[in-house]
Amino acid sequence: MAISALVVDDSRVALVALARMLRAYGFHVDTAESGPETMDYLRANLPPAVIFLDHMMPGMDGFETLSLLKRDPSTTMIPIVMYTSREGDAYMGQARALGAAAVLHKPINPLELSGILTRLSLVPDRVAATPSATVVALRAGAGSATSQRPAHGPTSMTPSTPPERAVVANDADWRSRVQPTQPPLSAPPAEPRRRGAWLLPALYGLVLLLAAMWLWHQHQVAGQLRAELAEQRNALAEQQRASDLADTRLQLVQATMEAQRRAPATPAGWIDALVWAVNQHGHYEHDQIALSDERLLMVRELLARLGGMGFQGTVRLETHIGEFCLVRDGDGAYRLPAIQAQMSSCEIVRYSAEQASTLAHRQSPAFSRFIAERSGPRVPIHLALVAHGKAQPLLPYPDPTTVQTAGEWNQIARLNQRVEISLEPAR
Repeated sequence: MAISALVVDDSRVALVALARMLRAYGFHVDTAESGPETMDYLRANLPPAVIFLDHMMPGMDGFETLSLLKRDPSTTMIPIVMYTSREGDAYMGQARALGAAAVLHKPINPLELSGILTRLSLVPDRVAATPSATVVALRAGAGSATSQRPAHGPTSMTPSTPPERAVVANDADWRSRVQPTQPPLSAPPAEPRRRGAWLLPALYGLVLLLAAMWLWHQHQVAGQLRAELAEQRNALAEQQRASDLADTRLQLVQATMEAQRRAPATPAGWIDALVWAVNQHGHYEHDQIALSDERLLMVRELLARLGGMGFQGTVRLETHIGEFCLVRDGDGAYRLPAIQAQMSSCEIVRYSAEQASTLAHRQSPAFSRFIAERSGPRVPIHLALVAHGKAQPLLPYPDPTTVQTAGEWNQIARLNQRVEISLEPAR
């Protein structure tokens, strides 16, 4: 009986490609194109042996769907493989923290898929080793063809003389010595022999072997280039984050010093200036979470400075979601279009009030631990999280038919996607 698998992806091309690979391993594959459709499928069918879950989907994304599945006792034991083009330790850690069994990267590497299926005990090792076995078979075929060449005989038979002719010649010589008076017998005409019958199959085998070796080499080179590119991309992202954090801290210090210079006798004025400076960097990108590790560093710095000023009370973190105009890349994931791209070339990703609130409340594992650590009654400064979703945009969205370029719309969406900080002094 075939093992069942469920593939969830809003990209039809990516969904069909992964389903085809799984069917090659003997899986029975069902598909879904969204988080709600996944939940409907699981309520109406027997649970599959494994679920491949895309990360970037409109509405309920992969992490939200993963959280729902792991909270439901009827589906919590199903191994779930996140299926995404995202990379980086932060993403991998968040996926693991939410209960993902593994992460499969786009575009799909067949060896990576094979390794995941083997680790999850969904296919035996001998099935996972099929690609390399094919190459070994080609090499064995070429070697056997070469080993079937006729070996040369003794030194009396020259390499250019076929064995049959040598036998006939020796026989004629013996007859001439034993019966010299009889005329030499003429040998019967030999049937024509197909020479080199092994050469064409051997040539074909050699060509196939060389082609397989070249393709394998190109695959290895491409994998190395992808890995190097990913490392460079991660390094650049880390450098950018470090630079942004340094700029934020510098501006924080400058704003505090300026507030102290202007109002040296009013600590409340210093605190207001400090909060104002932090809120100038409250915006985050469409593919980032509101309460990320970078946001945690900023909050830690703010709490430390507020504690040094003697502030006691509550710091409110109010999160908001923007609705961007996005396009899909070759892997089916959403991305920002060029600034000058026409508005008609992108799709405005709309959220319901519940979806927007859920997205606004997302936080990294480190941020979640930090919130839990500061929940005690003896903490002088408490943290309160308020997820507004899309209910309080900073700027109203215009009529899409009046907007010319995607950059104009996304500039408003970027301002609306923000984290605002406010203070409530203790009474």
